Amino acid sequence: NVVILSYLTNLLVDGLDEDANEGSLNQFFLELFTHAEGLFVFCQSFPMVRVFLAPPNVRNRPVWYSRLRPTIIRVLHQFMQTRPPNLQLLDDFSGDLEKDGVHYSILSGINFVKAMVDQAMTLVKFQPPDPSIR
Repeated sequence: NVVILSYLTNLLVDGLDEDANEGSLNQFFLELFTHAEGLFVFCQSFPMVRVFLAPPNVRNRPVWYSRLRPTIIRVLHQFMQTRPPNLQLLDDFSGDLEKDGVHYSILSGINFVKAMVDQAMTLVKFQPPDPSIR
């Protein structure tokens, strides 16, 4: 009973714009995680399912995204402090991008998927950590 999610990058790029700031990020994550159909509610509804969330990927387009990404990661970590116990954030992955500045190269893409699965399978062997302990 494992779910691995890697969708934050596209949601962020589609949901934010170049004027995004910490306030708009907080609002974005609040809606994504805590509203009635949010990820936290899903995890609470299925406590026996281990859910692993990949952080937003590296990318060069749109231009504002790479500038805002450190703030995105910091705010994401703040939200994850109040997560349900069966939700865990996977480690960041940086790989080579295609010329489009958006997609991983073929080899990096394969390594990304492998890294997510390997990490989730390692973590599933252990009791989920207490979300309040960083």
